[in-house]
Amino acid sequence: FNEFLQSLVEYLHRNVGTIFHEIQITAEEYSFLKTIVLFSGGVVGLTDAGHNVVLRAQRRYSALLSEYVVSSRPDLNHSEQLRRISQLFGIIPCIM
Repeated sequence: FNEFLQSLVEYLHRNVGTIFHEIQITAEEYSFLKTIVLFSGGVVGLTDAGHNVVLRAQRRYSALLSEYVVSSRPDLNHSEQLRRISQLFGIIPCIM
């Protein structure tokens, strides 16, 4: 078990930590991403209605992250804001 934890810590430090440092992710951006990831997993046993609720939540938090970047980064022009949003969504597979 300790070997597993050590491997996990090394992976997180090497991959996720490096990416977070490179793009200078904020605590708020990270919180949005974790919420999006929470609603991204395939939950077994959901009804169609439950699946729709999860899908709407994922879409809503994705939109909120985009809105947050636009409102919190007025120093960036529109293209730079879109690039930032793309960077953030691009790291989701690393934190899943």
